[in-house]
Amino acid sequence: MNGALFTLDIGANDIINVLPEALTNLPAAETAVEDAANSAATEVEVLHADGARTLLYYEVPNLGLVPDFAGTGEAPFASSLAQLFNTTLLGDLTSIETGADALKVSVLDTYDLLGDVVADPLRYGFTNVTQACIDVASCLGGSQAEQDQFLSFDGLHPTEGGHVLAAELSYALVAPEPSTWAMMLVGFAGFGFAGWRARRRTTAIA
Repeated sequence: MNGALFTLDIGANDIINVLPEALTNLPAAETAVEDAANSAATEVEVLHADGARTLLYYEVPNLGLVPDFAGTGEAPFASSLAQLFNTTLLGDLTSIETGADALKVSVLDTYDLLGDVVADPLRYGFTNVTQACIDVASCLGGSQAEQDQFLSFDGLHPTEGGHVLAAELSYALVAPEPSTWAMMLVGFAGFGFAGWRARRRTTAIA
C-alpha cells in the first residue's frame, strides 16, 4: 500500500445540501460543512493508519461560479462554504503530515483554478464558461470538440474538456521525475499552466 496514490474528491454535495439553510442560518450551515470535512479527514486518517502514505486531494471548486449558482443569491454562500470545507479538511490532516510515517498530501487547487478559468477562459481553451452545455442546443447536439469549448456540461459538472484539464494538472502534481516536470511545463505553457501552478497550494511534508 505504501506505493499507492490515493485520491480524495469530496465535499460539494455536502455544501449543496446545506445551501438553502445558509440563506437563513449561516452558522448552522457552516457547522454542517465543518462536520462533513472532519468526517472526511477521519476517513483519510484511517487510510493512513492502514498504510497509505500519498494522497492527492481535489479541492471543492468555487461553487459560486458554476452555472447552477453563479449570479444567484446562493453564490456567495456556495463560495465561502467551499473554502471552509477545504480549509477544515486540510487543517485536520496536518497532524499526520509529520514524522517518519507522514502522509504526503498534494492539493489540486481547483477552487482557484475555476476562478482563473472563468476570468480568462481562452487561456485554458474554453469559449463559454458561464452556461451549461445541456442548456444550449448547439452545444448539446454538437461534436465532442464543440462541447469541449464549454467548461460545464450541466450546472455542476465539467465537460470532458474540463475533466481533461483537471487530469493533466493532477498528473503534473504527482509526476515523479524532474524531467517529466520540464516536459509537462512546456506542453502546458500554451494554456497558462506554468503561471497557475505557481499559485496553487501543495502540502508535501515528509
